Amino acid sequence: TIAEAFAAMSKVAFCGNLPGIHGAVAMSCSGTKVLGVANACERSGFQVVPGMVRALSSTYEEVEDALFGFVAKIDTVAQSSSMKSGVLISIRGSVNNMADSMLDKRTSLSQQGSHCDECMVHEGYVEAYGRLRDQLQAVLHEFQCHPQECTVYITGFGSGAAISTLAAWELSERNHTIGPSYVFGTPQVGNRAFAEQMSERFTGKQGPIYQVTHGKDSITRWPFHENYSSWGIEAYYETLQSKPQFCWSGSKKCGTQQYTAHELTAQDHCVSPLSPDHDFCKFSYWSQQCYGGLGFDVLQDIMPDVEDALEKAGASLPKQPADQMADVWHPSTKDGELKRAMEHSLNPSEFFSLNTLRAFAALAKITYCGPSWGVKSSVQATCNSAKGLCGKAGFGVVPNTVIPMSAPYRGSSQAFFFYTALIRRKSAKFAAAPYLMPSEACIVAFRGTANAANARMNQKSALVDLNDTACPGCQVHQGVYEAWTGGLEKVVVSALRASGCQPGHAQQSTRKVFLVGHSMGGTMMTLASYFLQQRGFQVQLSWVLEAGRPGNEAFMDLVYNHLFSGDRPVAMWHATNLNDGIPRWPRSTKGGYGYHQMQVHFNSSTAAEYSFCVGKSQNEGFKGDGCGNFHYPRRDLQFKLPSRQHCSLPYAPNGEICMLGYPTGRYKTDSQCHIGGSIEGGPGWKWW
Repeated sequence: TIAEAFAAMSKVAFCGNLPGIHGAVAMSCSGTKVLGVANACERSGFQVVPGMVRALSSTYEEVEDALFGFVAKIDTVAQSSSMKSGVLISIRGSVNNMADSMLDKRTSLSQQGSHCDECMVHEGYVEAYGRLRDQLQAVLHEFQCHPQECTVYITGFGSGAAISTLAAWELSERNHTIGPSYVFGTPQVGNRAFAEQMSERFTGKQGPIYQVTHGKDSITRWPFHENYSSWGIEAYYETLQSKPQFCWSGSKKCGTQQYTAHELTAQDHCVSPLSPDHDFCKFSYWSQQCYGGLGFDVLQDIMPDVEDALEKAGASLPKQPADQMADVWHPSTKDGELKRAMEHSLNPSEFFSLNTLRAFAALAKITYCGPSWGVKSSVQATCNSAKGLCGKAGFGVVPNTVIPMSAPYRGSSQAFFFYTALIRRKSAKFAAAPYLMPSEACIVAFRGTANAANARMNQKSALVDLNDTACPGCQVHQGVYEAWTGGLEKVVVSALRASGCQPGHAQQSTRKVFLVGHSMGGTMMTLASYFLQQRGFQVQLSWVLEAGRPGNEAFMDLVYNHLFSGDRPVAMWHATNLNDGIPRWPRSTKGGYGYHQMQVHFNSSTAAEYSFCVGKSQNEGFKGDGCGNFHYPRRDLQFKLPSRQHCSLPYAPNGEICMLGYPTGRYKTDSQCHIGGSIEGGPGWKWW
């Protein structure tokens, strides 16, 4: 029962610094019966002292309240309780933003503790605790919790458990007494010397601190570096119904230690038999708790009737914003699942997912908003991992990572527009075919032709040398090449860094990148796949929609058959529609332009009706077989823009991808560009 009370205090910390946090803490751990409902604290014989809850908060990487916790003064209310009066510290785990992710990924070890020269701990968690330390000390002083005179209890979930563990370590060094405590889903915190000190300190006179785990939770074994070691006592629940098994640190046949790294999964991280609703990461009634200040048990008692009334009235409760949700992704989610899936997927058709195409088409459509106020909101709302197009494709955009950018060309200051963002896979099952989604990656979404500067660049269609000794004879479109190398590449790489991606190996970022673009944007992204891969990024299975040809046969053969052949049989998908002529421009007879070699073709207004046109080296598969858009003689192609063939794509949101600023009609710009919201929801607000 005490463990359940600590679990409730760990979960309520995910309210963050919202108006209801103080009330929610007090009511979730009150010794006074409310509406005849008893909570876990009451059943355990202790309570939070009314009015004695203080928040801890810190900004990191310009994200306000990136770090959060609270301190509550507690009193014993039953003589039979094993809890003494003192102070409870609860630190929130990582939420869904890049700042918390960066701290999690800082896994280098740094020295910790004045009494253990060899003790080394997780660098990111050390900094996180350091940012909260002064506030914590001030609250302890306010609550008159002095060394040797006050018992301190700690709790937390995930990274919050790790940070609260460091608090216990330091406070014990300052002669505070650490009482019996419970932390949940705790990652490994330090090296063997630190683990030995923690085990000795908090399984004897102090503590004990129980590390509660469930199932095959991979986070409890992360970081997977050999320099990290587990410590203390693990209270392990195999299932929601099982009784706990108590394991000593390092026991190889007990707890989560019994599983190999390949058997572990982050999907068991949030689940716990002790947490309210058996889930640390989701609130059943978020607004009533985090704004209204109501407790878990009270809400479970009164809300079913309220929900019935709301349903009859056609109303609903506010949902928790994505950037305030617990982070269900974690750096422990490795891409072993993706690698194994790709090894067993050899047929190109196994690499195609209509759901993924729909998601990336929506992201491409938003680029036609240009540098409008609502772009960030629209990307975030459109690509929510919990629902909508991206959710069906198994990924979502990480809040606060969308970077919209404009770039100049030949005197036009906003000739090009694109944005970058960090995306994360929602569950390991989407690593399998046909999704083949990595655990984390960035996207670059590039706008198609939208102004005179773009048109001028398109017309510079002479082929120029790529100047790569690894690709003798490779030539590319002069206009696209000059734009990319003349400054666009630098801007794109800078935006990727701002979204959390950079070339090469780095602890705090990923180098995986998806590319998507429509029309000229797709042409540019095909060329970009070569340059970004050469820079050290890992370009993933990308999507170019109605894209033109960026280079000659040698260059297209390099992209489709060599550049990514070590990873997958499909470099990228080239989506074509009806008899649109742009995918066959410039014509192959003009200086030897090559073909896109992995085409998925739509020949009706129904997205479910598509066919594959898969070429081979030197485009042999396209010559004379009439597949895909090569079914049409050149005289029957539609080159006039804008056109139904080029813009009315059956897989795009609402069947249209072009938003060209027209006041009315097919190519008008949706109001989501200006006010935000999902582009999937139609044209947006009507102003009449």
